[in-house]
Amino acid sequence: MVGSFATRRLQDTIQHFGIDSAGVLISDVMPEKMNFRLPFKVAIPSRERWRGGDLPLAAGVQAWYTDGSVIGGRTGLGVTGPRFSLALPLGSCATIFQAEVLAIDICAQELLRRGTKNARICIFSDSQAALKAISAFSHKSRLTWDCLNTLKALARDNRITLTWVLGHAGIKGNEKADSLAKLGAESLPTGPEPFLGLPKSYLERKVDEWVNTTKTSHWLRCPGLRQSKRLISPQGRARDMLSLSRINIRVLTGVLTGHCPLRYHLNKMGLEEITECRLCGGGEETAEHLLCDCPAAAYARFRHLGSGLLQPEALQRVATKNILAFLKEVGVFEVFFQ
Repeated sequence: MVGSFATRRLQDTIQHFGIDSAGVLISDVMPEKMNFRLPFKVAIPSRERWRGGDLPLAAGVQAWYTDGSVIGGRTGLGVTGPRFSLALPLGSCATIFQAEVLAIDICAQELLRRGTKNARICIFSDSQAALKAISAFSHKSRLTWDCLNTLKALARDNRITLTWVLGHAGIKGNEKADSLAKLGAESLPTGPEPFLGLPKSYLERKVDEWVNTTKTSHWLRCPGLRQSKRLISPQGRARDMLSLSRINIRVLTGVLTGHCPLRYHLNKMGLEEITECRLCGGGEETAEHLLCDCPAAAYARFRHLGSGLLQPEALQRVATKNILAFLKEVGVFEVFFQ
C-alpha cells in the first residue's frame, strides 16, 4: 500500500517536469556491484602512437570498431567488423556515453552469436570513459554491468583486448564506425522511448529544463517591468552578481531595472523637472537610452559593450564587469552617490 502510494507520488511529481513517468521508472542506476576479475585486457595507447596511422595488429587478430554519436539531440551507435556493419538509432534519451558502452556490448553479443571460439579479438573504441567504466571495480550502471558480463562470457573461449583509438584521425575502422554512428543518430528510431535505462544526468537535465521554462514563463507573465524584461535575461545574473561588492550590486540592479537616480525615473517620482539625457541632451535619460543608443556614449559603448549601438536584448549577453566599466567611463556610476 505504501509502495503504491509512493509510486503514484513519484509519477505525479515527474509529470510536473515534463518527463514521461513510465520512462523514468526504467532507470539505468542500480545498487553498487563490485567486480575484481577482468578476463580481458584494456589498452590505452598514447595519442602520438595513433597519429602515425593504424597500429599494427598481429596476424589472425580480429579487429572490431565501435562508436557513438549525437546529432540534433538524437543518439546513435555504429559497429563494424569482419562481415558486419550496424547503425542503430537510440532516440533522444540515451547519452553519448551509453551509446559508446552499448556499441561494445553489441559487438561482443554478435561475436557470441557467431559462436566465436579460440580467437584473438581487438575491440576498438574512441571513448576512454566507456573503457574505464567497463573495467572499473565498482559499477552503479546496469548498462556497464551488462556489457562487462557479455565481455566475460566472450572471454571464456577467446582472448579479448579493448583498445582506445584516437577519434577523427583518419583511422579507417574508426572512421567507418563513426559514419555508422552518425547514420544511426540521423535515423528515426522505431518504437517508444526510452530504449535504455535513463541515467541520472538525463533526469537532472530535464529538471533543469523545467526550472528554466517555469522561471521564464513566470518572468514574462509578471505585469509591468517593461525595461527589466528587455535588459535582464529570465535566467538572471545572480551567480555573477554575488561576487560583486554591495556598491556594484546596488548600481547594477538600479540600472538594469530602471529604478535609479537618472532623470527620467526622478521625474516620475516628482523629484526632477527635466528628463533630457545629461550626455547628449536628446532623448529621455533612461537606463536603456544610456546603455543602448545614446550617441554621446557610443565610443564607450563600443569599447566595453561590443557595439556602438545595441538592442536591449543584446545586453543580456554582456558580462557584468563590462557594464560597470561602461557606467564608470560615461560618468553615470557617480550619479548614484550624489
